[in-house]
Amino acid sequence: LNDFDDTTLSGNVAIRNQGDGFEINGFIDGVIEKNLARDNGDEGFELDDIDDSLISGNRAFTNARDGFDIDGGSETTDLIKNVAKGNDGDGFDIDGDSATITMVGNRAIRNRGTGIENDGGTDTTLEDNIMRGNRTDLAGAGDDDTDSDCTGSAGAATDLGGNVFSTGGFDTCVPKASDD
Repeated sequence: LNDFDDTTLSGNVAIRNQGDGFEINGFIDGVIEKNLARDNGDEGFELDDIDDSLISGNRAFTNARDGFDIDGGSETTDLIKNVAKGNDGDGFDIDGDSATITMVGNRAIRNRGTGIENDGGTDTTLEDNIMRGNRTDLAGAGDDDTDSDCTGSAGAATDLGGNVFSTGGFDTCVPKASDD
């Protein structure tokens, strides 16, 4: 789907596709809810340039890469009560220029990558999410524009309240002190 405003995508199923289960680009003021992406050859949900939207109650199971990949400058978007389980990549991956992403009540369970990875997203809020049995449960922090000792992920999580981690742990990178 490309360039949709004020649209609802609800109750759809994407199973065993060669590429992404759902590839959505340029989605503004919309709702993506109660969809299932399972056993797809790439991402479960590839969400690029998603602005002022709600992503709620979706499930991404056993996809070849990330369950949910949020990138391409997505802004002011809420991810509420989604589940990413058993994906070969990350459960949730917030990439690059994404900003003001709020994640509440999501579950990332037994993904081979990170439960929730913040690869450069800014003003990200994580509340009451459950991350269990992932390679790493949560990764990120810092800022791609700073000189950082980080290998892999960098982002800026502004609120980490009420999250539950188990077995995978918390891996964060902290910017190096300035030489000034």
